[in-house]
Amino acid sequence: MDFCFFSSVNNDFEFTFSDNLYTISFRENLTIPLQSNVNYREIGHQLIEKHKIPIFLAKELMVRLKSFIDDQTDELHKQRTNQLLDDLSQSDLCYNNDLIVNKCPEISTKYKSDDNINENNKFYDMYYELIHSGVFTESLMKFENTYSIAIQELISIRDQTYNDLLAQQTHEMEEAVKNIGTTLNEDYINSLSLRHFQDSEKLREEWNNTISKLKIEQKQEFYEWIRKVYEDFKNGNPESLTANMKSLSLASNNLINQSLYDDNDWSNTSNESHIQMEESFTINLGSQLKTTHNLRLISMDILDLCRIKFSQNSPQRIQTAMSLYSNSLSALVLLVDNRINSYSGIKLEFDKICSKSTEFHFPDLETQMQESKQRAEQMIANTPNKRNSSHGLQVGDFYVTKHSNLSEIHVVFHLVCDDSLRSSEINSRHPVIIGLRNIMKTSHLNDISNITIPLLLIHEMSEEITIQWCLKRAELVLKCIKGFMIEMTSLSSGSDENRTVQFVVPKDISQELFSNLTTILPSIFRLSNPLVLRSSYDWID
Repeated sequence: MDFCFFSSVNNDFEFTFSDNLYTISFRENLTIPLQSNVNYREIGHQLIEKHKIPIFLAKELMVRLKSFIDDQTDELHKQRTNQLLDDLSQSDLCYNNDLIVNKCPEISTKYKSDDNINENNKFYDMYYELIHSGVFTESLMKFENTYSIAIQELISIRDQTYNDLLAQQTHEMEEAVKNIGTTLNEDYINSLSLRHFQDSEKLREEWNNTISKLKIEQKQEFYEWIRKVYEDFKNGNPESLTANMKSLSLASNNLINQSLYDDNDWSNTSNESHIQMEESFTINLGSQLKTTHNLRLISMDILDLCRIKFSQNSPQRIQTAMSLYSNSLSALVLLVDNRINSYSGIKLEFDKICSKSTEFHFPDLETQMQESKQRAEQMIANTPNKRNSSHGLQVGDFYVTKHSNLSEIHVVFHLVCDDSLRSSEINSRHPVIIGLRNIMKTSHLNDISNITIPLLLIHEMSEEITIQWCLKRAELVLKCIKGFMIEMTSLSSGSDENRTVQFVVPKDISQELFSNLTTILPSIFRLSNPLVLRSSYDWID
């Protein structure tokens, strides 16, 4: 008797919406469960395009679609499990555990999201082996660069099209305003303004859907390419392998040779306008079994660690890709507000950086942010006496996102802060300092060996910030971080490999301030200097 019959089924998803102005209704046949390389967002975007769903209904469609797929998948698993149990109860093998295990895979009604490719062990095993083979590293980087160029081209066209529409609407509105009171009235102006808003939102949504669709296609092609190359590599099929590599090389060279972008989109122009200042130190922490740590102080835009330059295949980018599935990850602490689903300031800039290329190994940033928002809401709901749900996360809380398409970073800790950090009176019990301790502990327990921290707990300088303020803040943060490092070292009994803590200060600080900071750091960590012993003969004239 064959117990393993987890086949798929087809169910109809129905969507109906009606109000005084608009009515839409359709039925779509979906295969449940979804294939491993498909998720509900992909299907949702296809339905939006196929049935011409307006923008204001897109979110409602996604919510209903996800609920339908989740419910149907759960019901399918329950039916299969119940049927399996019935078959087992009627079988002579029901008491033979070994035979049952051999015939049936593990049964679980709890299924995971297909958004995260890391759940597919085969894929990241293949990727890890290929990128560490020494033969395919450059080819993998070329593949990713080729796709990045295509995404960046669409983003450039989208932005230009949107700017053209905005300019046209501005001119149209200016002309209309000139005729108020003569041929036009205020009602027309209000109607025109509403139409402009709807047109711009429609254009933006259409372009975003197009870019999202291309990323989905790229992700599927990338998985397929990895699979084919890996099979050829393991099976010793040189002809097919050479063909795959040659086609990729030609496509990469054709795209890279095209001047598709403004160099400012890819080069790190912020480093060109000032002299980058940096200092490095090595310390030993621990009372008996000492652990070596590397400390680095650098003046830069902290997001430069995330930006990928156009001249890819840089050693740093290759190193980041090779250490993706390893116990030597790199992390960054980003100071943000408490609104997870709101993008402004440095959060908006970080979102733009992430959107410039397809995320092949993890869910995209928007999906991860949504998941973090849901977890935060659950946490707030479970602690009603400590939190006010209307204010979201509290200062010192943090959420984590994972990335494979950034220059030097795998993990970003989004640490919630507020304007209290501008005060000079904060101490070691401030929630943000406590948040840093929790981040350091999380990093230590999750194979993050390189972490970057904004030393002054700000990303930009302002007029009211003085040198004395900076020195006082740096001293506080360094002393606290030292304590956290000693605490983490005690947890590992001195057996860890070298770890690196990188302190970043804003790029526009003065040379004088940076020099003062380089003096404070070794004095706090008390770097050990060699003792020079002189022979007694040296004193003889």
